[in-house]
Amino acid sequence: MLLDTSHLAIIPVLGCSDNGARGRTTRHVSVYWTARSRTKSVERIADMPIDPATLHDLDVLSTSTPRGPTLLGLVDRTRTRAGRDALRQRLVAPGESAEHIVALQRAHQLLAADAASYRVILDRVDSDSVEHHLNSNWQLPSARRALTRVVDGFWRPRWFRQYLREVENGQFRIVSLLRAATDLSRALSVAEADVLRDSSAMLAAHLSKPEVQTLVGLGTRQSTSGQVAFDQVARDAAKPVLLEIISCVGTIEAMWSLGVATAEHQWSYPHPGSQLRTTGLFHPFLGRGAVPNDLHLDDRTRVCFVTGPNMAGKSTFLKAVGGRCLARPRGVRRSGCVDGVRDGANHFFECPDR
Repeated sequence: MLLDTSHLAIIPVLGCSDNGARGRTTRHVSVYWTARSRTKSVERIADMPIDPATLHDLDVLSTSTPRGPTLLGLVDRTRTRAGRDALRQRLVAPGESAEHIVALQRAHQLLAADAASYRVILDRVDSDSVEHHLNSNWQLPSARRALTRVVDGFWRPRWFRQYLREVENGQFRIVSLLRAATDLSRALSVAEADVLRDSSAMLAAHLSKPEVQTLVGLGTRQSTSGQVAFDQVARDAAKPVLLEIISCVGTIEAMWSLGVATAEHQWSYPHPGSQLRTTGLFHPFLGRGAVPNDLHLDDRTRVCFVTGPNMAGKSTFLKAVGGRCLARPRGVRRSGCVDGVRDGANHFFECPDR
């Protein structure tokens, strides 16, 4: 197998013995490397190609073994669709630069430091319920004739009463979303992290739009005409803005999830640089009972050979390094990854010439 991280290739050399790790990271591997002079700037992190096969092999979003764990499962503390989608995107999208990586790390740490308070605000958003109302199958009020609307409002047939109940619930959810988003924006505006302050400014810009202000004004009206007017604006003119607010809050929830999970697992944040240095690298699916490994490669190292008998832990070590390199540009630290780590399975792949 060849793992190319733009400046490093690690090649496991297969042994001939069946004695080995059975899924445990061990020290029964040897690493040899060759060096080549190469200048690498840390001002800009080179984009590492992340294809679906690599994500699958490293168990990022899907598992390479039946019903096995994934990195997404390890760090997912989200409770909304928007949060989960943003978290998935964060795991496959690298940071733009070394400064951006450090900024993301700072944001994760601050959110985790006050995790309970932020979680209360995020739960008040209840974006899934808002999305449910915005995607309602009810016909928009403007699509019905004026005379029909008058008759329905006067006679109130059964379907219209049901419609009003759903609108009342949607009105409550949307108003709660706007209030929670306002509180979240205020809390993030004083955070000592540029990423969080930028998120606050984005939320504030969305909340100040005329469509949102119209909803705020209609949100206190409990009359039939007021509720119908609120529904018209919410599911028509204001819908794109509300979806942007939900997306922004989802991104914040994803960062909160990464920060909380990193603190729970007691992982450490990497420092961007031109060298690959890791101490105590172990597979997160196995926990801290696994045997850790250290690796230090300077900026001249281009190729490494990992040797040892079959099942000795070469693939475990290789994928641990791959997982770490994958997680680093995303502002998170991952201890490693391996195929078949729980059941002792070992699979070998061929990599096309690059």
